[in-house]
Amino acid sequence: MVIAVDCDNIICSTTQSVLNVHFENTGERLQLDDIKSYYIEEYVSDEYKDDFYKIFLDKRVWKGIDILPNCVEVIKRLHDKGHLIHFVTATETANVHKKFRFLCRTFPFLNVRKRFITTQNKQMIKCDVLIDDYEKNLIDGDYQGILMNYPWNANFDDAAYDNIIRVNNWSEIEPVIDFMQRRKST
Repeated sequence: MVIAVDCDNIICSTTQSVLNVHFENTGERLQLDDIKSYYIEEYVSDEYKDDFYKIFLDKRVWKGIDILPNCVEVIKRLHDKGHLIHFVTATETANVHKKFRFLCRTFPFLNVRKRFITTQNKQMIKCDVLIDDYEKNLIDGDYQGILMNYPWNANFDDAAYDNIIRVNNWSEIEPVIDFMQRRKST
């Protein structure tokens, strides 16, 4: 199967790192649980909203990012089982090179140069499975969706969609993909 993996909040803790840098800059503390929709800037004080997008370009964000537990190990096992892994992101253009280098360091067993996709419209991607944290990227795509559970998608009714399965972490992703593979084979 062709598996497309989002980067931010799927591979690494981007939102938490952004919130940490925002706190360093402003003293305004926000927690992940405070973010109830995909756009973080909706939750910062009005004085920071207009320029909030610039925080994603701050080097401290990338220095403070953690890789999510079990992510690398599960992706390695999926790769070893013969799945083709692609990384897909809707990042700021200025972050493309940083994200590419991060992925190369994190996944040395993959040729990231041939498996790195940037697009603002993930429905354009041809794959069997997309793993993402933004429900709108999973709706109307020609693929099965795996939605990583976060506060910003907690109110999304994934049960209303036959092609979306919600998970809480990487330990749950591999069995879901194994199930999808068996179902596709029958």
